[in-house]
Amino acid sequence: MLTESLIREKNKIIDRWVQLIVETYPSHSTRFLLKNTDRFSNPIGYTITTETEALFNSFLNDDIEKTGVVALDNLIRVRTGQNFTAAEAVGFVFSLKQAIREVIEENSQDDISLNETLSLETRIDQLALKAFDSYMNCRDRINDIRIKDIKRQARLFTDANNFKNVTPHQEEHKTNDSTSCE
Repeated sequence: MLTESLIREKNKIIDRWVQLIVETYPSHSTRFLLKNTDRFSNPIGYTITTETEALFNSFLNDDIEKTGVVALDNLIRVRTGQNFTAAEAVGFVFSLKQAIREVIEENSQDDISLNETLSLETRIDQLALKAFDSYMNCRDRINDIRIKDIKRQARLFTDANNFKNVTPHQEEHKTNDSTSCE
């Protein structure tokens, strides 16, 4: 019963989930992120709307390992690059529970069993663990890039400093002057 309700209410659930994700951003950004979802003028809004839908579809089809991981990783990359804490970066996965509850309670007359609900929430929890792994991988990559950049800057500084200490080779000028000290 729950699966049928999720399929029937899919668009409403996705819309509510997107809304909950966008609400994690500063209030002045919310309208822009929701209104303009052009890939180039608003890449964050675009990523949130397209990847949330892809992730939910793969979740419904129990296909997280194949197609859902890509969508999840894209969402996590955006949030990691914006200096969210780990909890903030992966917390949007848990908001899927809220979106589902709100939409199903409002729109469905289906009698959903406790077992179905617990099974669904366990799957969402597993998705959150994958999101955390993705977050940690992204943080590691960012830190590796920062370390390489610091090393490069240190090397440039050292090279520049060494260059300043090198004096140009000056040839001794020998003259045929009889007054020279030679």
